[in-house]
Amino acid sequence: MQRIIYGDFLQWSESILRKILSPRKFLLFFIIFRLFNCLFVRTSFFPDEYAQSIEISHYWVFGYGHMPWEWEPCISLRSVVHPFIYAILFYILKITELDTPFFVLYVPKIFQGLCAAFGDYGFMKLIILWYIRLYREKEKKGKTNNQLVYTILACYFFCWFHIYSICRTSSNSFECIFNIWGIYYLSKNYYAPVPLNGNKSVLYPNDCSQNGDDQAVVTSSTGVFDFPLKGQAIGCLKRKNRTRGSGSGGCKSGSGSGGCKSGSGSGGCKSGSGSGGCKSGSGDNAYTYHLASKDVHDTQNNFKQVEYNKLVGLSKSKYFHIQNLLLSLSFSIFCIMMRPSAALFWVCIYISYFIKHLDGENILKWKEVLVIGCLYVFILLIIIIVIDSYYYGKITVSSYNFFVFNILSGENIYFGRHSFFFFFLCVIPSIYLLFTAFTFYGYVDIWKNMINKKKKKKNLFHLAFSRIDYVVYISTFVEVIFLSFSKHKEHKMVIGYLPFLSAHTGVTLHKVTCDAKNDEKEVYTGGKNEKNVEGEKNVQDEKNEKNVEGEKNVQDEKNEKNVEGEKNVQDEKNEKNVEGEKNEKNGQDAKNQRTKKFLFFLINFNFFLHLICTLFFCLIHNSSPEKVMAYFRNLKTNKDEDITIFITDCYDTPLYSHIHRKFKIGFLDCSPHIKKINGEFLYNWRKRIYDDNFGNLFYNMFNKKKDIHYINMREPYILPDESFYWFGHHHHYQKNLNQTKQFKFQYEKINYACLEYRFSNSLKGELPLYVVTNSLVLNSLNIFLKKFNYHLDTDPIFSYFVLEQGMTLAPVNHYIFKRTPQV
Repeated sequence: MQRIIYGDFLQWSESILRKILSPRKFLLFFIIFRLFNCLFVRTSFFPDEYAQSIEISHYWVFGYGHMPWEWEPCISLRSVVHPFIYAILFYILKITELDTPFFVLYVPKIFQGLCAAFGDYGFMKLIILWYIRLYREKEKKGKTNNQLVYTILACYFFCWFHIYSICRTSSNSFECIFNIWGIYYLSKNYYAPVPLNGNKSVLYPNDCSQNGDDQAVVTSSTGVFDFPLKGQAIGCLKRKNRTRGSGSGGCKSGSGSGGCKSGSGSGGCKSGSGSGGCKSGSGDNAYTYHLASKDVHDTQNNFKQVEYNKLVGLSKSKYFHIQNLLLSLSFSIFCIMMRPSAALFWVCIYISYFIKHLDGENILKWKEVLVIGCLYVFILLIIIIVIDSYYYGKITVSSYNFFVFNILSGENIYFGRHSFFFFFLCVIPSIYLLFTAFTFYGYVDIWKNMINKKKKKKNLFHLAFSRIDYVVYISTFVEVIFLSFSKHKEHKMVIGYLPFLSAHTGVTLHKVTCDAKNDEKEVYTGGKNEKNVEGEKNVQDEKNEKNVEGEKNVQDEKNEKNVEGEKNVQDEKNEKNVEGEKNEKNGQDAKNQRTKKFLFFLINFNFFLHLICTLFFCLIHNSSPEKVMAYFRNLKTNKDEDITIFITDCYDTPLYSHIHRKFKIGFLDCSPHIKKINGEFLYNWRKRIYDDNFGNLFYNMFNKKKDIHYINMREPYILPDESFYWFGHHHHYQKNLNQTKQFKFQYEKINYACLEYRFSNSLKGELPLYVVTNSLVLNSLNIFLKKFNYHLDTDPIFSYFVLEQGMTLAPVNHYIFKRTPQV
């Protein structure tokens, strides 16, 4: 019994996906799955998921919180677009008086889960568009397009890193979602236009499908329809059936133009007479069968005609293309505003799209694409620049500042330096684990396919830009190389491209597993199976017997012994040949069996590793920040303003967005160092105190006398309703509403000198009631804790493991200490 060698996990996932991913169920499934996903993840990934998003929104709406140094007007690295989304949610909670700590914490998470489900929906539509409609391959034994889709979806949904990262409130998550939808709408413009009779045309996939749920866009003089082509309607489009009829475009035993199954006259489709007959209809063509008639409305579930009176003078097919192009541009622009590093990816996509339209066979001409694209992008950019400039009080291009800081200047080296090959040797292998080889081999396979097409005298240049999936995969590879030039690299930088990397991995995995089947030689190399060998043996034996008998009758002078000898020799040769072919076949079978077992182990073990990683990283690794904030969120107090908390690291935990209480919170600032004109550096407070091992500098910070008035001193806490940029400092946006802010009509470069106030002002405040620290600095802090009578208020909270001396794993815990007043 032949079995698909996908492995049990892929077979199981295919059966599950086949049941739940029906047109009426899969959107609901995506919503349920991602809602579970967003509540299942209980760990922190990186500080920006809250410090650059919901913390900013919390301050805007509720009037207290913290804003990192990137939001200083003199720096302005961030656009207001991303946190503004969460600000809307917080504002709704505020006006409905539902702004409790519980809702403030979970509403953004649930919203992000819904957005992730929206992204899943787009990815599903994109993969179906690519591999069911646009580039549907001829199905072979053991290799179907449906299995390809299920394999891609399995690689997408069961990728541990995607589950771990997509539901976080970070700009990278939105980058991923916007990338999916931007590519989807642009891909819809890759339908091949085919003219029909009269003033009509149809846009349909390059390889027509037999599935009843495939879509085509039919353009007529009355309107444009985007509907599933059912039954014989699909057959009328299939190229391979067009040559069977006696008339033009005949499909099956048809006579006349467009005949499709016993039709007579032009366009007959099924027992139709006259032109355009399709089930007793008449007209000029198989696709002009009175689209507005009752029969078609019943067949197509009463799809209504769409009116396009807004674009007078443009053809309906052009409107379809322009609409998709504008939607794609909208998603890409907002993606770039949130993540400016995505610019190169989209530049590659649109350049290839533009080059494709240099060919005169496209509905949109290259001049139209250029004008529409440039004009629309210019308008959107101006709108977003105006919004950012209004917020910062000066002419601001935040995406450009972000690009300069993180790519051109190399200033981001302050956060860590990594090798150029970090993404290829660390990030991608850690994401796809044992499937990493499939990810990289896929690019080799794309190159081989293009070379094979070139050997068939096809234009290699045209092929590279004619397939949108190839364009996306290559653009993703170019983007990863581009990100590799940044000195500082993180796993989060590839979140926006995970869908395309997963799809690319799934395509290669499907190809390799299908090629490794038992009948691989028969299906792909034209080899002979065991039945063919036995059949040839019988035929050869019959021929040999007939030849021997003929020779015996004709050559009477030969004696009987010689004839029998020749027959025996020939039989021995035949037996040896058959035996050799059997041995060769057995050797091939043994090799295939070893390959099957290896792939079976590789696939199932890899998905098992993904499951383990999902559980570990979503529930255990770095879970302490959430638990620490849960402790303070549920803390019972008489007055929140009397609670002081000091955290011994910067952005070690979330802040007000996770507690929504007016505690005074302090932490060691880690703003970038400032280089003076004389070459000296001003270091931030974190580096100073860490270099001093929590010595005198740390003691003096809390050595404040109540009866002494200090000049040029700042409290080491964020004061709700008073300060937000930095401890005890208003800086840009004063709380005094009577003070108007004067707009500066000038563009200023990034000026780190404006952060000097963070370093030059001394810190002096009262002892905190709570101290939050971790295992890495606990030994240095023990003397301080004992001197001021701090005791451990909770059990140690596990965070993550570190490798000590390259030999052993040591746990890192978070600790919450509470001060007991000395009697």
